[in-house]
Amino acid sequence: MKGRKGTGIPNGNKRLRHGLKYYLRLNDYEPLRQKLRLVTELDPYSVDEEGYHIRSLYFDDLHDTALHEKNYGVFKRRKYRIRIYNKSDAAIKLERKSKFGGYICKEAASITRADYESILAGQVDFLQETPNSLLRDFYYRFSERESPLRCDSPPLGAG
Repeated sequence: MKGRKGTGIPNGNKRLRHGLKYYLRLNDYEPLRQKLRLVTELDPYSVDEEGYHIRSLYFDDLHDTALHEKNYGVFKRRKYRIRIYNKSDAAIKLERKSKFGGYICKEAASITRADYESILAGQVDFLQETPNSLLRDFYYRFSERESPLRCDSPPLGAG
């Protein structure tokens, strides 16, 4: 069940969980969905029973390290993204998804629209002094000295 506290395997101050994905035939989807509604809760971002709209902006370095690590099945890897829900900038999250073999750890930090615009412009120095360790890690990962960030089309219109 998404968002449940206390699930997963503790790893320091983080929790690891299995991220299992399955292919479903279309005729199996609706009956399974009806059964799951009886034992799960809607995600807080849901706008109705159909769920919600997600847009994500993934970051990588100039060498496409995150992409290559995924394609080659590297045991321990991570990727960063900015995510918005329901086509709104009311909640903007910078997230890191880390994989350790079959386990996943997802971390998120809220950012403002101004923070988002600065990051897209490649101006990440303001993150160096933040008290949030995830945002600081993003800064060190993508600072010009380390490995300049590269991203595809933004989830929110630029400017």
